[in-house]
Amino acid sequence: MAKKPNLLTRAFNRLSGPRSARYHHHISEAAILESARSLLKFCREHQYEPGYLVFLKDGITALEQDNFPEAMTQFQRIPFGGMGCFNDWYPPVIYDHENPAYVEEVFTALTERFCRLIMTAAGK
Repeated sequence: MAKKPNLLTRAFNRLSGPRSARYHHHISEAAILESARSLLKFCREHQYEPGYLVFLKDGITALEQDNFPEAMTQFQRIPFGGMGCFNDWYPPVIYDHENPAYVEEVFTALTERFCRLIMTAAGK
């Protein structure tokens, strides 16, 4: 029976494994995955309603299972721009070190990076 890799080995393999070598229009799957995870974490911590987060979570799961086409399908279900869209939200202040301007800018930065990565990877 093969020995299970230790935590450090698993972390190294995760960062340097095949996913990091796969690119779509010069965008790595690893960059998309980390961006999506960061956006999901921020949204959950700041009490974003679950609606669109389902597509974000499902896209992350698909990427983790090496299913890029399904991940893009899920991510592209998230509407950006305009009233009622994903980014039509003002996150509440949750932590002591935050203020309204800070949380809005962090959300905007995370959203813009994620959106740019998936749009570029999709060839748009």
